[in-house]
Amino acid sequence: MNEYLLVFTFVVFVAGLAVVAYQNINYGSSRHKHNLNKPST
Repeated sequence: MNEYLLVFTFVVFVAGLAVVAYQNINYGSSRHKHNLNKPST
């Protein structure tokens, strides 16, 4: 049971890191796109 809990925690941790990194990449990409589309005044 302890080993299962350890593996589960590790998987959740890695998945969380992957999601955060993916969202950061998406945010930076969409932000760059928005800046390009935004008319400069």
